[in-house]
Amino acid sequence: MSSELLTRRGVMAIALVSSALRGQEHGDASFTVASIRPSPSDARQSLVIQPGGRVVANGFQLKALIAIAWRLRAFQLSGGDGWMSDERWNIEATSDGVGEIPAWVPPFVPDAIGVRLRSLLLERFALKFHRETRMQQAYALRLAKGGSKLIPGDGSGPNAGKFRAGPGIVMGSAVSMEQFVTYLDRLMDRPVIDQTGVAGPFDFKLQFAPESAPRTLSASPPDGQPSEAPSLFTAIQEQLGLKLEAAREAVEIFVIDSARQPSEN
Repeated sequence: MSSELLTRRGVMAIALVSSALRGQEHGDASFTVASIRPSPSDARQSLVIQPGGRVVANGFQLKALIAIAWRLRAFQLSGGDGWMSDERWNIEATSDGVGEIPAWVPPFVPDAIGVRLRSLLLERFALKFHRETRMQQAYALRLAKGGSKLIPGDGSGPNAGKFRAGPGIVMGSAVSMEQFVTYLDRLMDRPVIDQTGVAGPFDFKLQFAPESAPRTLSASPPDGQPSEAPSLFTAIQEQLGLKLEAAREAVEIFVIDSARQPSEN
């Protein structure tokens, strides 16, 4: 593995999965002014963060907002009433004391915005939650024999943190391992737990038979014929120097105890 890749070693898988749940829950940082209004059920989701820390979020369910604020992946969120997944909200909020907003790529927002969004959800939605550690069937992402083939990326470049994808092909530019495993979740039928020790940023190109993904994003290859490309599992090992192995892992879960629908202002 290249010495230019940042590494995290000696960290157990549960710590990697639960890191998004740690850190400041509700500190002094909060939005100066925030407006929350119901959104149409068919509203398209959009999230804009403007210079100075102004946030405009349209069409988001409470559970989606929680995932953004606490950097959760879908399998880490549990509990809550039906409206938390169904009812959508528009939020406009402004901040004081927020300097330059660093480059960011959904679904991860800058820390200065994340902490303020957590405060907003705890206060305006009266969100209460706790954490539990549960054993789950998962895929452990580990280094393959011979080590990583990931290419160090330029984290300051204009395309840093971005993916390009089509049927059977995914390319990433200066992405983190956290972003990579979050993308893999879309293709897999169980959570992907990072045990590589690689942080990034790195570039990669992955080509695989689209029908081989456990949770395919397309029903069949573009021409209707089976692809000659390797399976997703083989491609990850041969092209990236990583491997996916079935495992049962301890995962920290964010459990919603209660929340209420907010008043509009």
